[in-house]
Amino acid sequence: MKMPRKVKIFGERNTSTNALSHVIRSNSRAELLPGTVGELPTRYNWMFAVARSLRIARKPIREALIDQAFSNTPPSHKWKHCATNFEDVSSFTDTLVVFCVRNPASWLLALQRKPYHAKNTVPQDFGTFLKMKWPTLGRENLEKYAPTPVELYNEKIKSYSNLIKKLDERKIKWTLVKFEDFAADQEFVFEALRPHLPHPERSFTPITRSTKEKGKDLEFYKTYYGRELWKNEIQKHDVRALKKSIDWSLASSFGYEKDCI
Repeated sequence: MKMPRKVKIFGERNTSTNALSHVIRSNSRAELLPGTVGELPTRYNWMFAVARSLRIARKPIREALIDQAFSNTPPSHKWKHCATNFEDVSSFTDTLVVFCVRNPASWLLALQRKPYHAKNTVPQDFGTFLKMKWPTLGRENLEKYAPTPVELYNEKIKSYSNLIKKLDERKIKWTLVKFEDFAADQEFVFEALRPHLPHPERSFTPITRSTKEKGKDLEFYKTYYGRELWKNEIQKHDVRALKKSIDWSLASSFGYEKDCI
């Protein structure tokens, strides 16, 4: 099989998509396909670029313009956080498709703390957060409705599973990167990707600081996620609720069993 020249990363919010992109760029010559509006070619994002230059910053306008920018892009250029329900996967030819996934409970805890693109106010209580409605964005590639955060997780991993089947049919290369593996050992993750990346560097260069949170370095992530310290922050009744509401038949196909929380 021919080595892919390009890489497309899909993954929900807070699954290390930014950090993984940085590692791939720093350690190979792979062409990373767009995943954010700022990375899109001008023909797709010109309205957003104009609005940004005019400092139009009201959130509803900003989100609508970003949705519009992604509306006419091929699957290979869709929003990195979208559901991957695509009819035609031919745009992924000559591409390594990477799915970033995360322990569902850990991901939900992170989404409550860093609720990127939330339309509704996010409750401070975790149990209440699990029951809130999360209206989807146009670029989410889901029907416009308001699932709970757990339902959103289920929808996203279901879409990944659907895309994986289509990629297999077309013999297009794909792989998984688990958030926990990346947090514990970036080089281990990169070595698994190395055979599929053009001109990888001989000497690996890791990220030593968080791309988003100041003060959190490599050792923090290794300790916090390696020892699963986040589990101490979820109450037992919320764990029971999660075990009932997460689609474990889907989660298990990505390496997460019910006893992982």
